[in-house]
Amino acid sequence: MFAVVKVGGSQYRVSVGDTIKTQRLTGDVGGEIRFNDVLMLSDAEITVGKPVVKGAFVKATIAKQDREKTLLVVRYRRRGGMRRRHGQREHYTQLRITEIGKE
Repeated sequence: MFAVVKVGGSQYRVSVGDTIKTQRLTGDVGGEIRFNDVLMLSDAEITVGKPVVKGAFVKATIAKQDREKTLLVVRYRRRGGMRRRHGQREHYTQLRITEIGKE
């Protein structure tokens, strides 16, 4: 059984037991989140939503709240000594899928 779920503007294909990295979501580590924006659900047959599948849900627990490795951005213009270096670290939430179902 798998589902396609919309989380924070992105779509993920998930099954029970999968872990996914999403943009930062509110909540504490060990907390549970329920997503109702299920775009497609596959159990015995495939159900495609218009735009979402009614009554379908995905439950996940927050495994980690952290920041990515530093991504260095360098800007350079020739002839003029213009050099800029900037580092950026995105926040992310790691989720472990615990249940996929339909009410």
